[in-house]
Amino acid sequence: MRSVCKKFVHRYTLINTDKESSCEKSVFICVHLWTFLEFKSKCRTLEKVSMMSSIGSKRIWFASGNEHKRDELSQVLREAAPHVALALPSEAGIAFDPVEDGATFLENALIKALSLYTLVHEPVIADDSGLCVDALGGKPGIFSARYGSVGGKTLDSAARNALLLRELGGHPERSARFVCAMVLMLDENRFFAVQETLEGELIKTISAARGAGGFGYDPILFLPEKNCTVAELPQAEKNKISHRGKAARALALVLENGIYGS
Repeated sequence: MRSVCKKFVHRYTLINTDKESSCEKSVFICVHLWTFLEFKSKCRTLEKVSMMSSIGSKRIWFASGNEHKRDELSQVLREAAPHVALALPSEAGIAFDPVEDGATFLENALIKALSLYTLVHEPVIADDSGLCVDALGGKPGIFSARYGSVGGKTLDSAARNALLLRELGGHPERSARFVCAMVLMLDENRFFAVQETLEGELIKTISAARGAGGFGYDPILFLPEKNCTVAELPQAEKNKISHRGKAARALALVLENGIYGS
């Protein structure tokens, strides 16, 4: 997969913008009843997903299991391409958990996009994002979601945030940024890619973390021009200035101008 990804990196179009006793018989019946109910549930989900086309929406798959990210992306895309509906693999009962072994955000986004495209053979949007801290040589970077993990045990967001600030310590350089690489894959040979950032500064201590909105590192990235952390931004404002929001709007231009489906 990584070799294929590297091949794709040379082809992408870059846009720049500012988941038999009676007892035995009872168990047998229960198991089959559960299987039947699960089957009906999946059928309903598939019907719901397939209805997108019948009501005039064009389906694009989102290579993620994160409903929060899907909803956030949908809000941005709706402004420029209201006919587009994002579907998650899990909504169609599709198991999706690719190995993200790329060396960059873009490579990982391409890996996810191609992995899902080979399963659905329909247009896919995929992204990879993280926090890059200058004083730590760009860490946590592509490892942002699993930063500090030991023996396969993943830290929660609060623990990751505290670890990152301990490692940075009192370093005077606090500059950091969220980075998002996003890919719209129309087929194996046609895709568009964009990478955007949200610049800010890390707070000095975990006790200074503020905001209940957002997720991940949002409470510890301070935006001087807004005088607040990312987690304190109203959702609409975050969509306007965030790394993911800016990347999504760039791809929305592609959708708006009719390249999708042509």
